[in-house]
Amino acid sequence: MQPVGYWPDSLFSSLSGEASRLVWGGSIKTSPWLPSPPMGSGHFPSEGFGKAAYIFDIKIVDDHNTLRIPNSRFFTPHVNENVCYDVAGLTDGNDGVGFYYGGPGGCNL
Repeated sequence: MQPVGYWPDSLFSSLSGEASRLVWGGSIKTSPWLPSPPMGSGHFPSEGFGKAAYIFDIKIVDDHNTLRIPNSRFFTPHVNENVCYDVAGLTDGNDGVGFYYGGPGGCNL
């Protein structure tokens, strides 16, 4: 399995220090006159595994270059349009830290 989101430090000249926070996010885009499209699988997080889109087994690399599971109590979910999209199900289960996200869209943003 290959890590997602890895960039070698040689690409950056000013990011050699530690991070103070991590952010995961998603966005949708549509023309102003059209309803918003689905995000993820098009199902709300409350529909759970098998329907809702999810991200699980989230890991970070610490300052000793060791892969770690982040503590989910420091996660703060944020949703701009919770009528059309949501994030839920934050878990520290057998699959590590993860969450469900998305929704059917259909909003006039």
